[in-house]
Amino acid sequence: DRCMSLDVKKCFENNDDIWSLKKNYFQKVLHDRIEEHAKSFGQIPKQFNEIRISIENNKELDFYLQKEDFITQFAEGFSEEKLAYLLLYLEFAGTIVYFREKEFLNQYVFINPKALSDWIYKRVLDEDFKDDKNGVLDFKALRRRFKGEKSDIFKSLMLNFNLLFEEPQKEGEEKNQNLVIPQFLPEND
Repeated sequence: DRCMSLDVKKCFENNDDIWSLKKNYFQKVLHDRIEEHAKSFGQIPKQFNEIRISIENNKELDFYLQKEDFITQFAEGFSEEKLAYLLLYLEFAGTIVYFREKEFLNQYVFINPKALSDWIYKRVLDEDFKDDKNGVLDFKALRRRFKGEKSDIFKSLMLNFNLLFEEPQKEGEEKNQNLVIPQFLPEND
C-alpha cells in the first residue's frame, strides 16, 4: 500500500528541458483553440443577458414552464434559430435545463435547476418515501399526489438520468405502475 505523488509544477521549472517546451507548446495550442472556439460564437445579445437576469430574479416562477409558455414570456417573436441560441446560452449559464433531444421532456424548459432538484428530492422522494417505501414508488399514487403533468415529468427525468426503472411485471399479472429507485432500496443484510 504505497502512495506516490508527482509535483507537475516542479517538472516545468527548468525552461531548458524538453518538458518545458512541450508544456509551452501545449499551452499555446490550447489557448489558440479556446480563443478560436470563443470567436465562433460571436457576441451574446444584451437581450439574452436581460432574459437570464429576469428568470433568475423571478421567484414567482415554478421550476419549469411548458416551452410554449417560455416562448410567450421570454422569447416572443424569436426565430427558431434565435430561440435555440437563447436556450443554449441559458443552459451554459446554468439558468435552465433543457432537453432538446428528448421526446416529451423537450416540451418543457426547467427554469430553476435548484428548485427542480429540491422538488425531486425533498417533495417527491421525501423522508416519508425514504422511510416507508423501500425504494418502490407507486406511480398511480404519485399521479394522485401531483396532479397534471408533474408526475410524468418526474418519471421522464428520472428515467432519463437512469435513476429509476419500471418494476418488472410478473407473468400473468396485470401491468403494475411501480417505479424502482435503486438508491433507496434497502441494503441486503
